[in-house]
Amino acid sequence: MTEISITGAPFQFQRYLRIGDAHEGANGYDGIINSQTEADTAAQRYCLENQDNCQHFLEYLEKSGYSKTSLGLKTTRLAPAQLTSDQPTHIGKPFTFDNGTILIFVFINRKEIGIINQKSGELLNTHELRSVLDTLSNIDSRNSEGITMLQAAVSLGLTNIVRILLEKGANPDVKTDEGYTTMHLAAYYKKESILKLLLDHSADPNILDNEGESPLHKAVKEGYIKIAELLLDHGSDLNIMDKKGETPLHLAVVSNHLKVVKLLLDRGADPNNRNNYGATPLHQAVEHGFIDIATLLLDHGANPNIQGGPLGWTPLLIACVNGNIEFVKLLLDKGANIRTSESEDPLIYVATAGGYIEIIKLLLDKGANPNVKGPLGFTALHIAVQNDSVDILKLLYFRGGASLLTGSGGTAFLIFASSWSRQDHPKTIAFLLEQGIDPNQKDLLGRSPLHAAAQSGHTETMELLLKYGAKINERDLIGATPLDLAIAAGHIYVVKYLLEKGANPNQDMNPLGSPLLFSTSLGFYNFEIMKLLLEAGANPNSIDFKGNTPLHNVVERGEIEAIKLLLDFGADPNIKNNEGKTPNELTIDPEIKKLFGTK
Repeated sequence: MTEISITGAPFQFQRYLRIGDAHEGANGYDGIINSQTEADTAAQRYCLENQDNCQHFLEYLEKSGYSKTSLGLKTTRLAPAQLTSDQPTHIGKPFTFDNGTILIFVFINRKEIGIINQKSGELLNTHELRSVLDTLSNIDSRNSEGITMLQAAVSLGLTNIVRILLEKGANPDVKTDEGYTTMHLAAYYKKESILKLLLDHSADPNILDNEGESPLHKAVKEGYIKIAELLLDHGSDLNIMDKKGETPLHLAVVSNHLKVVKLLLDRGADPNNRNNYGATPLHQAVEHGFIDIATLLLDHGANPNIQGGPLGWTPLLIACVNGNIEFVKLLLDKGANIRTSESEDPLIYVATAGGYIEIIKLLLDKGANPNVKGPLGFTALHIAVQNDSVDILKLLYFRGGASLLTGSGGTAFLIFASSWSRQDHPKTIAFLLEQGIDPNQKDLLGRSPLHAAAQSGHTETMELLLKYGAKINERDLIGATPLDLAIAAGHIYVVKYLLEKGANPNQDMNPLGSPLLFSTSLGFYNFEIMKLLLEAGANPNSIDFKGNTPLHNVVERGEIEAIKLLLDFGADPNIKNNEGKTPNELTIDPEIKKLFGTK
């Protein structure tokens, strides 16, 4: 709530108060006292109006020699003295009326606030104030801050002046620029006696401000239970919604005011109202982790299966996503379903994604399907595999997920585990292999788990696959072996590992040719891989479908070191490709010509 400047802000001031307590002097109270900002002057006003809450600040004023001056309570350092002033300190802007009368609220002393008639300069007693008000035809005139005298008196907590203004015809339902009436102000500032006065003078308890909030909205947000009771006793609408569709119950829930929530529910508030985002108070309680409030809502008829929020989630799904097992237990005990009427909620899926094994156990005990699919058609087992959550994988497998690991399904999981993971997951791979999944079955592209592991650079996975009988030189549909895929990915350490384990360095991948040709071709050139292949016995004179040798490839791009390497391993510079060109004829570089012994 934006506060009118005449009264200040309790919550703002608490921040300043903490700063001052921690940093007395120039960085603390002095900064507040000398500041010109609206927030700081509001803090000063609040302090002087609420002395019991601000004793440190007032003591600092006294011992440091500050004195109040005029408007805004801006202060000036004097010689050490008591906090006194010859003239009352003005509060806010004056109120000017049609007949020329100008009235100003002032601090008489630390404890008293009064009203001065600017023309006479005299402080008005109640009799004189009544007489002046009798002369006014526009008692609801606003000052330059856009507020009426009644609004100012309510905000300052001046019960007697409020009573006089109401008796003289002041309208309690006049709105500020923000749409606040005296009812909003009295509710927000916890002025119970003033609120009673306003209600006795027919103030509207359901009037809305610019945000669509009623006085009850203000009271419940702050946790003012007595104010809320008073408003409800005088006809405040329990289920009135603001512009966001929030009822007082929504606001009490998100503010974590348990007693206020109970009051509203006991008075008949609907716990299943949705806000503009589709969320009920129960959704909000679960999201924020307020279990006592959630229990109270459920005990008063909140629907545990209602879908809401922008994604249409149930409270149970929110609890699973957040990994809050206490909420999961509560909601299941209160009748939450593990599936909706149309399709199963992917509760197991999201709990697995979060790694919440205890929640998964609870859901399985309630009959949840471990094979339910989430986004992209993945199941919880996919997620357990991807996250290397072996304990969860075992739990799902032995509680109904085993069917997914049979036949081609098992191969798919093994390939998924070998490739989609960001790093090696040997424990997961070992568990899958222990279940008897064939390491040589292939996917639709003809690729085995070893192809996938080689392409992804997972050497520990490859070691396990080879241990369980994976074929190291198996081809996919385009003729690529695991070695070819490792070369394409630039995994030098994988190429070295596969060659050490017996990968054939001369097995052609038609039409691209041998692994060595592949490692010298455009886009896949890698000097270190070339060297590994040649040292492992790769043929330096193998040819591709264009008749090119590795030497043709590196000469064409001017790779001097690669040319030297190939020549050292016996590459023939005189082999012609399908166009009749030798490597020597593909270059005019004198340095390369020199390597070939020509000019």
